[in-house]
Amino acid sequence: QYLRIFSTTRIPGEQVDELRTYSNSKHICVERSGHWYFIDHAELLSPSQLLQHLKLIKADAAARPRGPGVAALTGIDRTKWAKAREQLMRADLANVRTLELIESAITHFVLSEASPSTPDEAQALGQCGGGADIWFDKSGTNIAFENGVLITNIEHSAADAVVP
Repeated sequence: QYLRIFSTTRIPGEQVDELRTYSNSKHICVERSGHWYFIDHAELLSPSQLLQHLKLIKADAAARPRGPGVAALTGIDRTKWAKAREQLMRADLANVRTLELIESAITHFVLSEASPSTPDEAQALGQCGGGADIWFDKSGTNIAFENGVLITNIEHSAADAVVP
């Protein structure tokens, strides 16, 4: 079970979802303001180098209009999400590559614009996000809020469901 904590995602299916682990993943995924960024070989970066990447991501996202919030689709009915995912992939080859990168990432980080002021507010935002920033199918998402609060959202089926 612990082997599926990282690099694992749930792929929606019309009848049943598939749990997929990508054993050769070498990147992490960062979401900010509806935009997705990918950092290759993040395990090789020093903390200061990783911080620099995250600052660049925040600056880039601030200079762009808010993204489409595709992650919200991962929170809808599974059959509807499976059909929407297929439509996204048929619409543009770039979508296929982006979905592949999101789904195969070692882990996800959300650089949230929110600043929860209470533990209850942090928990609510960590569980549901803004509705469009957490990729709920990912095995784990770390959410860093503007005020320094950090919370983790775990998709449980990779770790505590009975999986062959």
